[in-house]
Amino acid sequence: NSLIVTNKLIKIHKIVQNSSISLFELLFKSTLNMIFKILQIYELHVHPKAAKGDKNQIGAPMPGTVIDIRIKVGDTVEKGAPLVVLSAMKMEMVVQAPKAGKIKTLDVTQGMRLEGDDLVLTLE
Repeated sequence: NSLIVTNKLIKIHKIVQNSSISLFELLFKSTLNMIFKILQIYELHVHPKAAKGDKNQIGAPMPGTVIDIRIKVGDTVEKGAPLVVLSAMKMEMVVQAPKAGKIKTLDVTQGMRLEGDDLVLTLE
């Protein structure tokens, strides 16, 4: 016997009568496996946004990938200092310090994909 599920052929050879596996369980497990594979392919993106009006929180100016981090937590930076470099559509954008301060938190890692306004770091 066989069964077609989302254009994939699943062969059911023999299900022992005493087995507790039902057709529903087979379909449910198959569906869950497909969902997990999709989530692995398309990274589930949940990242905090920079709070509007909080001058200490620096958000991503555009969607992109973090390609370089030029600071670390505890560093003191001057206004205009380069902090993080983002890449999007073959362009690079340097995120600069809007004011002098000390790096309190760094909320990104190299290679991380960001959306506009995602929190990059917080100054003290």
